[in-house]
Amino acid sequence: AQAGGTREKSDLKLALKAFRRKVAEKNADLKKKTQEMEEAAKDLAQIRKFTEKEEEDIEKANADLKAGKAKVEYLEKEIAFCKRALEQGKGKEKRAPLKQI
Repeated sequence: AQAGGTREKSDLKLALKAFRRKVAEKNADLKKKTQEMEEAAKDLAQIRKFTEKEEEDIEKANADLKAGKAKVEYLEKEIAFCKRALEQGKGKEKRAPLKQI
């Protein structure tokens, strides 16, 4: 009867060792996956930071573009005004060509 009990005890010890080994492997896998997730979170934070910077740059470029368009519109109006003034002034007085001024 004791031989059978010793064998059961030995089997239980082996089963416990195998279980502990599996738990240790699972813990190692979990630790590795946790590290990967932390690295991915850092990468995501960097991407967010970069994206925010890009969005700021785009907003600034859009503002510059809007200001540029307003300036072009102003200059176009000035040119039209000057052309009309030249047309109205033709024949009334002789102007020196711009190259001679």
